[in-house]
Amino acid sequence: MRPPVVFKLGGSLLDLPGLPRRVVDALALRRTSHRILVAGGGPVADFIRQMDHIHHFGEESGHWLAVRGLVLSSHLVASLLPGTTVVPALDCCPEAWDRGLLPILDTFEFLKEQERASNDPLPHEWTLTSDSIAARVAESAGASELVLLKSVPLPNGLAAQEAAARGWVDPYFARYARRVPQVTWIHLRADDLEPVAWTNR
Repeated sequence: MRPPVVFKLGGSLLDLPGLPRRVVDALALRRTSHRILVAGGGPVADFIRQMDHIHHFGEESGHWLAVRGLVLSSHLVASLLPGTTVVPALDCCPEAWDRGLLPILDTFEFLKEQERASNDPLPHEWTLTSDSIAARVAESAGASELVLLKSVPLPNGLAAQEAAARGWVDPYFARYARRVPQVTWIHLRADDLEPVAWTNR
């Protein structure tokens, strides 16, 4: 089976008018039926952070609450995009592809399994975001490419540290993205969807 391509939909794009059409156009840029979509948290994750600021339940609880929020985002995106299905694990993706469907990964179930099976779990910190989770998904799936669908353009030559300082990716992303053969950035709010290869990871 040929390697899949993992697409990460930034949570900040959930309020984009015409989002389904833009996502479909971005998916079409990669001519493969083996795609996996990971949805970001956006306002859902922001709400959990706000609640932590008020109630102080801590990063460990906050991490898993935010990851559960990604599941809500996944089902929201599935309701907007025809021909998609939310799957609990990567090994469910081939069945979805065989049915002509785009799998959207339930990242809560994925990360729970990672915790049990991996010697390198992701940090349970507020600074870690769904970008690093998507990089871990791409690594685990043996993906040929991780495509980040973002709300901002990526300037040529921008270092990962600077992107993290601007809040466009999290501080851990460069570490995990290095394990993926290719990382591509697409500014989904732009008139023209121009993929930019991120060579400085």
